[in-house]
Amino acid sequence: MQVARPGSRGVAAGVMTLALARLGRAGCRRPSADLDGARPPEDLVSEPRPTLAHEQLRPSGEQVVARAARTLLALALIFTGTVAGLVGTTGSANAGDGTVVGPTILTTNTTWPASGSPYRVQGAVQVAAGATLTFEAGAKVEVDSTIQLEGGLTVAGTATDPVIIQTDVALFRGIGAYTEPSRKVNITHANIIGPGPLTGSDTKYLGFTMTDSKISDITSTNYIWYPTSLLFERNVFTRVNTIEIGTNRVSAVIRNNRFRQAPASGFRGYNGSSQIVSWAAYGTPLQVTGNVFDPTVRPRILQVSIDGNVDASGNYFASTDPTEVKTWVRDKEDDLSLPSVVDVDPLLAAPPAEVPAVEPSQPQSLAASRADQAVSLSWQPPANDGGAALTGYRVTVTPGDRILDLPADTTTTTIDGLANGTSYSFEVTAQNPAGLSPAATVSATPATVPGTPTEIIVQPVDGGALIRWSPAADNGAPITGHEITVQPGGQTITVGPDNRAGVGSLTNGVAYTFTVRAINDLGPGPWSPATNEVIPATAPSKVQNVHATTGNGSATVAWDPSDSNGSPVDAYLVVASPGSARATVDGDTNSAVIRGLTNGQKYTFTVMAHNSMGASPPSAPSAPVVPATTPGQATQLHGAVKNATVTLTWKKPGNGGTKLTGYVVTDNGKTVATIAGAAAVRATKYVARHVADGRHRYRIRAANAIGTGPWSKPVSVRMR
Repeated sequence: MQVARPGSRGVAAGVMTLALARLGRAGCRRPSADLDGARPPEDLVSEPRPTLAHEQLRPSGEQVVARAARTLLALALIFTGTVAGLVGTTGSANAGDGTVVGPTILTTNTTWPASGSPYRVQGAVQVAAGATLTFEAGAKVEVDSTIQLEGGLTVAGTATDPVIIQTDVALFRGIGAYTEPSRKVNITHANIIGPGPLTGSDTKYLGFTMTDSKISDITSTNYIWYPTSLLFERNVFTRVNTIEIGTNRVSAVIRNNRFRQAPASGFRGYNGSSQIVSWAAYGTPLQVTGNVFDPTVRPRILQVSIDGNVDASGNYFASTDPTEVKTWVRDKEDDLSLPSVVDVDPLLAAPPAEVPAVEPSQPQSLAASRADQAVSLSWQPPANDGGAALTGYRVTVTPGDRILDLPADTTTTTIDGLANGTSYSFEVTAQNPAGLSPAATVSATPATVPGTPTEIIVQPVDGGALIRWSPAADNGAPITGHEITVQPGGQTITVGPDNRAGVGSLTNGVAYTFTVRAINDLGPGPWSPATNEVIPATAPSKVQNVHATTGNGSATVAWDPSDSNGSPVDAYLVVASPGSARATVDGDTNSAVIRGLTNGQKYTFTVMAHNSMGASPPSAPSAPVVPATTPGQATQLHGAVKNATVTLTWKKPGNGGTKLTGYVVTDNGKTVATIAGAAAVRATKYVARHVADGRHRYRIRAANAIGTGPWSKPVSVRMR
């Protein structure tokens, strides 16, 4: 944000500031991250040396831009009259929840206190020669536009109140003439978060010290070209891309740092994965000593320049095998002419105590086993304790937000008081003095074996039974099946999760009881009580040997008893054909009388047996029979006398359903004639001869196969 001051001096200063900002951006391009194409800038020390074949001269255009920037700065100072006037034209503005900074030029020592945080660098901040910008302990800085240095930068955090720096671009870069060794960067107790790199390429004559800081998630290459001094000590580098260092007879020391977790994009140095690349030249080697390198970041140190060397002795590589270490700390080529450009001996067998600890790695092999209203957890310690002994574990339970802090020697615990059937998430973190590890996570649902099935109903069937029940409580885990026992016999049957099943291979007529229990992932629940006895059965067998005898408008039907097939016969049903006459009798009876029949009609009869399982098939029909009775009364009996002869005549009676077989004639109560044979069946007259004188009283009755009918009314005659 620009603040315009009244008067021509303020306007001119604003114009010059904007021009400087543009020149700053133009003059601060960093070299390519591809080391096969990028080389350190030309050595500008006073002592001449041969130019190395693999080095690249700094572009002359960039030198021109740098000189122009200094000239414009001098002109601006002259034009505005005072330094204070220049600074006042472009500065910072409070954003309500922080401070927006830039573009601006700082010509005097400036402090950004924690009270103004966060500082949002949204335009180039240039620190002029002789001035120092200081970040106070607890300050928070968000860098969207680089900090350009001719002067110094001090980051003055503390162990308990670090400076927090979030950078999307190169955190700082140099400007100006390389003949002015006035730039110093001193960083202590800072948390620097990428993706922007620590530096641009313009680090010539830079004194760079960084101690007790945490640097993370930098995806760009960090270029440090020929500083006046370099000290990285007791820092933690997490997911930080390649650090490329060019030295030339200066003290360059990387000591007692921890390098951990390669960036997601991988390293961009030689061979695609180097942590530290050296362009060391002439004399003083790059010292990389007393550091700890996580196994995930190999290879780690690469010497490129043939006229330099690297002292990589006394580091902890999680291996003391020189052959293996040589694959991580090595020359660019295996056949360099100088035999000892990289020195790795001695190899440390344990991390140095001076290296700062970090949070442990994630606990391993976290597993959960569920129980009734509880879950038991087990795990293994982290593969990496972060450089400090574990102080304990923390278990977080969700839902419920329960937190359990456990001793460091504990790798199992049981969380009770949980609700069966509720899914819980469990996070286990390890803790050391540096903080908590990433969480290992597992989910589990407390449960126990199912409850007891109830309301068991058994229906017998032919050779088996159908069973259903009210479902048991699952107690937190879905029911996966059931078991059914059968007594007698001791048979156990396993069926599915449905609350019904069929049991076969039983013997009809045998009384059985059943028990049921439910099963889930935790095992079987309790058995139900035994059911009442049930007897498998089926309908009775077909009735055999049906036969009938007739009566007057009726028939008596008899049969052989049916096989009950496991359930007692409770009734027999007798049906006449034709017609609808029928009779039902008890199951312990094997005959029945069918009434309502028509005498003289031919009938057959079928019988069905019935029990609790149903009715048998109809029997075969009986042989036909015809119901009948004795003949009817002869009527209209008349007697005619002539000489000694009496002629009796009558009207033929009904035959009772079967043909007449004859007649009986009486005179004064004494049988005087029996008419039989086929002729008699048709007869309606009888002649009595040689009848004695006197009074005679005649009666007649017909006969059939059933018997004799009633007597007719008498008729009297007198013979003279």
